[in-house]
Amino acid sequence: MGGAGVSGSDRRDEAALIAVLQTPRLGNVERSRALRDLKGVATEVCVQTLRDCISAPDADLLVRHQAMSILSKVGGDDAIDGICEAMERGEQDLTGPAARALADAGTDHASVAIINYAREHSRELPQPDRTMLIHVLSRLGDSRVAPIMALHLRDRSRKTRWLAAAYLLRRRTVGAQALVQAAAEDLSWFRAIPLRRELRRARWREE
Repeated sequence: MGGAGVSGSDRRDEAALIAVLQTPRLGNVERSRALRDLKGVATEVCVQTLRDCISAPDADLLVRHQAMSILSKVGGDDAIDGICEAMERGEQDLTGPAARALADAGTDHASVAIINYAREHSRELPQPDRTMLIHVLSRLGDSRVAPIMALHLRDRSRKTRWLAAAYLLRRRTVGAQALVQAAAEDLSWFRAIPLRRELRRARWREE
């Protein structure tokens, strides 16, 4: 947790940086600078301030990404919930980084949040966010990810199709070869290339 082993001077530094971030009409350059300094001393004390940075209507993407990154390092339910709120907003260029921050947190709470969000929303996201979300899911060793990956074997994105096929086959998911083979047969020859390549690799591994 972020509060472990924090010296008194670091706590004072954290309090001073929180005060800066709570300054009315603070510009994004100043916010970003304060967040950069806060990263090394952040504890649970700053969680609400970081959540406010993400939700501020005038905050730019860099500020939001920085705040989510710090929340992932602080950990704890409140911090994870703050990242989840950012992801649930469904804003383009925010969903993917929020999912990545949750994966970086490495807690079961965070993993469940990513999986539940992907199960409900992954197919409706803009392509860049969808691909990043699938990439984040591919880092999780959780059996609940497999059905989501199966849904994306026919995705418009070549990278997303490849990530889904690679995840299912490399983790030897039950019925994976049949699922990937069926998807490859449904796609055009060109679009099926990443799936067929992963099928060949899977068969080589079995030999």
